[in-house]
Amino acid sequence: MEVYLLSVEELNKDSEAERLRELAMKNMDAVRLEKVKRLKPGETGNLAIGAGLLLQLAVQRTQGMHPQTYHGIHPRMYPVCLHVSQVLDMLGGEKPVQVEYCYGEHGKPDFAGGMLHFNLSHSGQYVCCALAEEEVGIDIQRMHSLKNMRIAERFFAQKENDLLRACGSERERQELFYRTWVRKEAYAKLTGAGIAATVEQDVMTEPLEGVEWQEFDQPEGYRMAACRYGSSGGMKVLCPE
Repeated sequence: MEVYLLSVEELNKDSEAERLRELAMKNMDAVRLEKVKRLKPGETGNLAIGAGLLLQLAVQRTQGMHPQTYHGIHPRMYPVCLHVSQVLDMLGGEKPVQVEYCYGEHGKPDFAGGMLHFNLSHSGQYVCCALAEEEVGIDIQRMHSLKNMRIAERFFAQKENDLLRACGSERERQELFYRTWVRKEAYAKLTGAGIAATVEQDVMTEPLEGVEWQEFDQPEGYRMAACRYGSSGGMKVLCPE
């Protein structure tokens, strides 16, 4: 599994934002481009642009295009945070690879053909993409102060709520909440069934058969988790240093 991470801050604040948006839209496939065009300009549209750009990088990376521009970044080890201008330089201005998509029973998008699978998520100013030979799910969340625990009470399993109540500080509780939440979202996206289907599904203390995990505590102030169906089975948690 490879995990890619992109900051779209340049599209929101940089003096070159408009030029970068135009270049980015020229470097994504037709399906993603049409989705961007349906959105109003602004932060949501910029995240969609970032998703299309990051997906194009992942696709070209798997096809061995522009390997010399990757400068030793190894997404299997840890998703180095990229920036829009950096990704555009990597893509080199060539025509984007046109991607054919298919959609699952619950509307989950994927590559047609089944050779590779992807999943996208975004929060705040970041977009992430997971790519694997098996079906995959990923989620990223910007952490906020927890005003109440109603979401946990509604969506978390009993053991997960017990762990939250046992936390010794609000900071510890916040980190555990978001670690649990991104795992639930990633698993819901892996199955395609949606977050409602994970109610009472314990993703923290009970192994999920055939599911492998990768977790990240970066970028700072965010939590991110990815999971896939793996051949080894059980729960495998990878937290790269």
